Amino acid sequence: ETAALLFGLGRAQVALLRREEAWASLYRAFNYCIEVGDVAGAIAAAEGPVFFSLPSRYVETAELITRALALVTPESHEAGRLLSCYGRILGRMGEGDYDAAKEALDRALSIAERDGDTALEAETQANATVVDWWHFHWHESVQKGLRAIELAGRTDNPYAELTARWHVALALCVIGDSERARHQAAAQLA
Repeated sequence: ETAALLFGLGRAQVALLRREEAWASLYRAFNYCIEVGDVAGAIAAAEGPVFFSLPSRYVETAELITRALALVTPESHEAGRLLSCYGRILGRMGEGDYDAAKEALDRALSIAERDGDTALEAETQANATVVDWWHFHWHESVQKGLRAIELAGRTDNPYAELTARWHVALALCVIGDSERARHQAAAQLA
């Protein structure tokens, strides 16, 4: 019950944009789940959406996801979801480790494709879009982002779609394609 309450509190704090408090609640929920042997609860807490929005917590988040990955079978669906999160964190943390991020994201995509999980594929492609953008791989960011947008539309995943559209628009601006960038920005606003 304590873990469930902490998880719920963390999700509510995310909705209220109380990111530091949400991170702390989800981190406590994760640790509590580990203590009581609730692997599913620990994984859910580790995947919390707040982790993406706290640069001050990237190192701790990477460690948390590493701990969560140790709880699951390496090629399981749960591993795919965690690897998708992990790749995004690794790609942006500090100076970012592009190769490690790409490896984690490629493994997540492989699992998503094997399982036919369009939602996981959309989210992973969106995360790869972000990592490519951060590492100045503009054309790859556009390519992966457009794939994420296509997949997100099939799964009703506004998070993946908005993340991809934002980074695709930015990458298109950088490479000088302002017309397509305007189209992505307008679609994002809609």
